[in-house]
Amino acid sequence: MKIIWYSVAVSLIGWGTFGAYEGYKSITNVQNDSNLTDVDNINVSISGEVNSPGNYVINKELVLYDLIMKAGGLTNNASTEELNFEEKLQNGKQIFIKPKNEIVNKQSLNKATEEEINAVPNISYAVASNIISYRNTNGSFSNWETLLSIKGIGEKTLEKLQNYFYI
Repeated sequence: MKIIWYSVAVSLIGWGTFGAYEGYKSITNVQNDSNLTDVDNINVSISGEVNSPGNYVINKELVLYDLIMKAGGLTNNASTEELNFEEKLQNGKQIFIKPKNEIVNKQSLNKATEEEINAVPNISYAVASNIISYRNTNGSFSNWETLLSIKGIGEKTLEKLQNYFYI
């Protein structure tokens, strides 16, 4: 008899815990409900390689890492190469977590605009401007090593540029 009561109690506790988890999830993952925002909260959206993609209402002080954790974490196929986990989020921000080995359509660095260069994650406006200035003064780039002579470009920046452009 004690075993039956024990089984019933464990089952009820298990269902209660599951229900509490589901309740938490439904509060944090809000679909199309902008009425929940106030001065301390923002609406953000996360999709791609996260376990629970969707729209979230979060405290405006939270960063990308916090949003990813609220979205159930990253999948095993998530690429973290371009993520800034300390990025401060803004109201209406839409985050897409890319899968590993996503094919990027590269474009010519010799034809790229300053805005296209600046769009590369972690490439500053100043570096993009320096690339355009160098190209306008010296002509088209013939090899990657030439970029190392441009102010603000080191090995890591060069590697990032090579992921998005070709010469």
